[in-house]
Formats: sequence, structure tokens, C-alpha cells
Amino acid sequence: MFRRARPPQVPITDARTPEEAARDYMPAAERRWLNPLRLLRHRWDGIHRLRSRTAELAGIEPGQRVLDVGCGAGELCLQILTQHPDAKVTGLDPDADALRRAARRAGRWMLRRRLGRSGNPAPVRSLPLQLVVGFADRLPCEPASFDHVVSSFAVHHLPAEQQQRFAREALRVLSPGGRITLADMAGHGHSGEHHHDSDRPAKQHGDGGLVQLLTEAGFLHAAVIEEASHRVGRIVYVQASAPGPGEQRLAGA
Repeated sequence: MFRRARPPQVPITDARTPEEAARDYMPAAERRWLNPLRLLRHRWDGIHRLRSRTAELAGIEPGQRVLDVGCGAGELCLQILTQHPDAKVTGLDPDADALRRAARRAGRWMLRRRLGRSGNPAPVRSLPLQLVVGFADRLPCEPASFDHVVSSFAVHHLPAEQQQRFAREALRVLSPGGRITLADMAGHGHSGEHHHDSDRPAKQHGDGGLVQLLTEAGFLHAAVIEEASHRVGRIVYVQASAPGPGEQRLAGA
């Protein structure tokens, strides 16, 4: 008699401080009950293809550690694991409801990979994904604990001060020579309707705002590496590197 295979349980860790637990944030959809419909909309309007391209451009290598900031329901996390099954991915978001959806989706994804074409479950030595409830401007991670930081369509939800803290935090958690890859809307200031007047996002990025954000935080070689057209506007992919040991010595010379 065959037993039906069950999806693996993806762990969710709440890393918020007591103060952060009471903190407000912008959820993936303004009305939380709309969040499940968001995934269908993204597939319809091509957002999933833009996230797939983000994973491709990141240049992740086998076994590397990746932090997806503002991961929401885990779309980019699963794109990364689909393209790079040996990566070790952590998804971070302040929205616990979105992370629970991400955990369910990831469990089904892992089960499909285990079954493969044979239909017989194969053992999984370790889960390649963990999910963390937390905020972008205080990453609950040890210094130099990741090789890559990625984020797609999340930075524009942050007010200017939080964007700056996020950039500094991303640099802190990256290993020397590690890389950050961001995908966002160019000139995205129109998203300000999601925020109160006292909590507006930063000024419009255009092509260089994200580049300037990362450069001022201490990243090197920040640049727009690709652009794409979408019905919501122009999308930019921005990439930068954390200084390596030699570069740090030059900077301090």
C-alpha cells in the first residue's frame, strides 16, 4: 500500500524585536485578502518573468548563500532555487501571512523535485530554503553571512531613510566580494500613494538613484546592468559588489 507523499515543512523564524512586532509596514497587497490573487496577476502580467531574469542576472554559483529581501510569497526564492538547486536561500519579509504562503508553495515545489519523473519520493538531506519574518532596514543576520543579496520590486516600498539603512545592512551581511542585485521600477515615485505623506518613499530613482544608494552605502561598481519594458513602466536591474579584502585596503589607504 502506497502512502501519499507530503510536502516538506519549510521553517519560518520570527526574528523581529518586540518593538518591530508592533511596527507598521506595507504588505504585498494593500488589502491582505487580495494577496493570493497577486500571484495570479503576476503570472498574467509577466512579473514572474522579470523575477526569473533577476535570478539569472545574479550569477549565483552552486552552494552559495542567498538572501532575498522583501521576498513576499517567495516568487524570487523559488526562481533562484529552480535555476540554482544547490543554492541556500533565505527569504525575509515583514509580512508573516505572505511567508506562510511562501512556505506552502516552497513545500509543493520541493515535493515535485523529490518525486521527479519516477513518482517515488527521494530523501531530502536538508531544506534549501528558510523564511524569516523581519525588516529590510535591520537584517537579522550575522556579518558576512551571505554571498548574494537580491530584491525585486521591494525597495520602492521603503521610505528614503529605510532604503539607506537597507543598503548599509545589505553591505554588512555580504561576504567580501559578495554581490547585490536589485530589480525595480525606474522613476518609481508614483508608488507614493501607498504611504502616508509623512512616510513617503525616496525620490524617484530614474536610472541612477539605486546606483547612488548603493554607492553611498559603500558598494563598489554599482551600475544598471539591464533594462526591460513593462506595462507599469521601465524596469532596471542594478548590481553592485561588496569590497573585497584588497579593495578594502585600497579604500583605507
